[in-house]
Amino acid sequence: MKKLIILFLLFSCTTTFAQKRSGTVQYKYTIDWKKIYQELSSLSQKEKDRIQLVYTKWESTSNNMDLIFNPTESLYTYGTSEEVARYSQRETDYVIYRNFEQKNIIELRETLGKSYLIEDDMPNQQWRIMNDLKEIQGHLCMKAVRTDTVKNQEIVAWFAADIPVSMGPELCYGLPGLILGLDIDDGNVIIEADKLELFDEPIKVELPKKMKGKAISPSDLDNKIMEHIKTSIAAKNNPYWSMRY
Repeated sequence: MKKLIILFLLFSCTTTFAQKRSGTVQYKYTIDWKKIYQELSSLSQKEKDRIQLVYTKWESTSNNMDLIFNPTESLYTYGTSEEVARYSQRETDYVIYRNFEQKNIIELRETLGKSYLIEDDMPNQQWRIMNDLKEIQGHLCMKAVRTDTVKNQEIVAWFAADIPVSMGPELCYGLPGLILGLDIDDGNVIIEADKLELFDEPIKVELPKKMKGKAISPSDLDNKIMEHIKTSIAAKNNPYWSMRY
């Protein structure tokens, strides 16, 4: 009964808004380094205390990420505000393009000290839709959950059914509505829409002209990441200094 009420509310929102399927989203990406360090079982408490003392300014950092989308394509990369430019992470390569009509992806991801270029078919993502609701930027969003098996992280997404596109930030997509919020690993990373603009007519989605990186398959990159996490933990290091959380 509760789920029927939630679905009714979502469909009501869908009819209230004009079901615009093109737009831009600015997300605020916040990573809580202090929480991440405290949860790393490979580090001793002495090492955690030392890190907290030395890196007090890095307890948490935020920057902006931008998503541009039309009914069939999306492009996600770093924002261009002055706030973002203050952080060195802004200089890394991170461009995520998806074509939902052709069901393919093009990604430029700098990780483990190298830039990798991925061009492949779009894999399906398995989500469990829950009963919880949350309002983001004036849109009633429904909760969905999945597990990142590469990094062993739980991902919570909040999607707006009244914006009927399957796009989202980071590497997340495939829900019956635009993802406006993400919670990665119980608050270690929070990504939420800060600004949202929708358009009546489709807008153009263009890849950057320069996309240079070592060609690699998604499975090979996943294997590199898993091996890096394994060896970093064995060496009692933080695996996320050289990769995106």
